[in-house]
Amino acid sequence: MSEEKLNKIRRFLLYTAFVMTAFVLSYVVAYQIGYSPLGYEVIEKKEGAVLVQSHNILGLKAENINFNPEQDNDWHIDMLVERVGQLKEDYFLFFASIFAVPVLIIKELYKGKQKKGVLFAVLLIMIFPVITLMTSLNEIESILAGTY
Repeated sequence: MSEEKLNKIRRFLLYTAFVMTAFVLSYVVAYQIGYSPLGYEVIEKKEGAVLVQSHNILGLKAENINFNPEQDNDWHIDMLVERVGQLKEDYFLFFASIFAVPVLIIKELYKGKQKKGVLFAVLLIMIFPVITLMTSLNEIESILAGTY
């Protein structure tokens, strides 16, 4: 093999290792550590009620919220528990995009791409996880407020 092909293979493997490291780090932060700034956690689910713990912007436990829907709206409890359970997936994607962006920036600037194009690519990578995370948080807040 030529030296040029070996360098391409090495670069590809290096970038793959960085992206895999970003996903592993985001998995550890979201699932193992359970870091969820402005997120929620189900503490206890009873018949007709659920106890939810909210987190502040630092990811520390803020307050307990006791959610008791009306008798006709017991399905809100199941939806709330499901939405809070999906938050970890949303945080995983969010943290993965945060950890992968520096690799993308370094790679693209190293190739000599324009800074505007790199910024546009970074925005595209970040926009989907941010939108899904914010949508989930807003749905949980509307369920807890009783306006869902």
